[in-house]
Amino acid sequence: MDFNHALFSFDGRLRRRDWWLWSIALFLVQTLTTRVADTLLLGPNPDLQAGNYFTWFFGAAPGAGPQWTALAFALVFLWPALALILKRAHDRNRRGWELVAIHLAATTGYLVPGDAYESAGRAIDAADWLAGAPMMAWGLILIAASLYQFVVLGFLDGTPGPNRFGRWPKGGGDPAEVFS
Repeated sequence: MDFNHALFSFDGRLRRRDWWLWSIALFLVQTLTTRVADTLLLGPNPDLQAGNYFTWFFGAAPGAGPQWTALAFALVFLWPALALILKRAHDRNRRGWELVAIHLAATTGYLVPGDAYESAGRAIDAADWLAGAPMMAWGLILIAASLYQFVVLGFLDGTPGPNRFGRWPKGGGDPAEVFS
């Protein structure tokens, strides 16, 4: 599958292998551009200066506020992410809009201040359930929904043969041709 069709078209089907490859590549490029922009806008990161490149790459941005740079790049990379999600859902003969909704809800996580979950946990530890429970519940809902999306897109096989969204990406039109 070519670059433009994979990342910018909502038509057709995408097999699991291609979804994994494109998704990992998109994640790495998005994360790298976010971290470089964070470093340029916010100054040197202590993890980067100490040579902790793994922590710099996968860690949170400095500061306790919302991760505005991460949100900005999530919006820049939103179209390719949605294209991959929808084409993978099409391979399973589904429209996929519930998976898009999950992705958009997870993207709102960048608006949550970095220490919000920690503060909610401290409130729950102090028996102040009304202060901490809503944030923790939202976090658990996002985790469960993201795991559902991850399993559906990354592990469940597509429908064999052609379906309403196009030809079978693993081979010709009939699954028997591939296995014969």
